[in-house]
Amino acid sequence: MNRICEELTAAKIINLPFNDNVKQVSLKMRYRTLNLLNEGKVPVLVSDNLGARGLDTMNVSHVIQFEYAKTAQEYI
Repeated sequence: MNRICEELTAAKIINLPFNDNVKQVSLKMRYRTLNLLNEGKVPVLVSDNLGARGLDTMNVSHVIQFEYAKTAQEYI
């Protein structure tokens, strides 16, 4: 995920990472990131499959999943 963010940044595409690892990202930072996305200030959100679960966002035109879940249980 970090590599994708770096590549997007190098291409001058504003983006933020968003994952489900609470050791790396605090809940406050996750809410801040979602607010920036919903306000249109960040056009690209790069997320892992767990971090993207249950997101309630508006005006999302594309979702690209670059890593598939290993089991069906991960989708539940």
